[in-house]
Amino acid sequence: MKTTQSLRRILGGVFLGLLLGAPVHAAPSPDADFIASVTGDYNNISSYLNNELARTFGFYSTLGWPTSPEVLNLMSGPRGEIGVGLGVDLVKVNLDSLPLNALSPDSNINIPGVLPLPFPIWQAKIGLFKDLDFGLRGTGYPRIERDQISTANRGWGFEVRYQALSGVKYPSVTVNVSWDRMQGDIYFHTNIDQQSTYVDSGTTYASTLSGQSVYMNAWDVHSFGVKVVVGKNLGIFHPFGAMGIQRQGGQVTSRFQVDVQEALSSGGVPVVGTGQNVHLDLTNVALPPVLQPKYILGFELGTGFRWSNVFETNGRDRSFSTSFRVQI
Repeated sequence: MKTTQSLRRILGGVFLGLLLGAPVHAAPSPDADFIASVTGDYNNISSYLNNELARTFGFYSTLGWPTSPEVLNLMSGPRGEIGVGLGVDLVKVNLDSLPLNALSPDSNINIPGVLPLPFPIWQAKIGLFKDLDFGLRGTGYPRIERDQISTANRGWGFEVRYQALSGVKYPSVTVNVSWDRMQGDIYFHTNIDQQSTYVDSGTTYASTLSGQSVYMNAWDVHSFGVKVVVGKNLGIFHPFGAMGIQRQGGQVTSRFQVDVQEALSSGGVPVVGTGQNVHLDLTNVALPPVLQPKYILGFELGTGFRWSNVFETNGRDRSFSTSFRVQI
């Protein structure tokens, strides 16, 4: 009997010791939750932008080629041509579609809803022999800085065209094969001044963020493309259309650097732990889609001196370009 009572006392003491010695885990504070949400939101923005722009830059690297189905001929002429032009690729960016918990996109990154990417172009072509010609194309611009946006770009490519069908009665049909490469970057600098609300465990807090962010996207992409161009020579008016496919490679990298001070309050009273500095340096890497379609509509005016206007799309981005060429 005494042995049983002693065993009970020992077991009771062990249980009490474990109970008193068990660690107590405090619930995360609203301020810690807010910082975690801010970090997650910045990472979501960076990942979204990089994935969207990776889908753009493979297509962007191929823009600006003159698309008329008429092929140069070294023997009968026109033997060659040179030209210059300018275009813009319009990229839709919808940050409002992201499920963000703590951030207001407009207050944290200075990026427009439709991002215009310019592409000045030069090109030169020469006829090789009957129904076949060869061309070179370049694009790019030096560093441009405006309204807290900085960008630079350069690219080049070559193209071979074969005219499969040509005649007065029927449209001309040309097969174009091209290879392009492009490298560049763009920076968005933002002065952050966000005043909003944050909900944690059913309680609404007043939140503020102040500081700076820099979002950078850099691309090094290349594309191999094949397209079929159909058009008709109507004197000085040359309408045409084309469909093709692009096989793309390379890499698109984003870096989102954020330096902000946060504040959280309830009823005008700061919560415990508020007022911390948050430093983030987020990197995302994405690949352009391996295959993308390409659709083209356009027209040219003139004979020896050509004015070309071209609309190109991959079903998502839309680009417009105009160029002038002289044939010899």
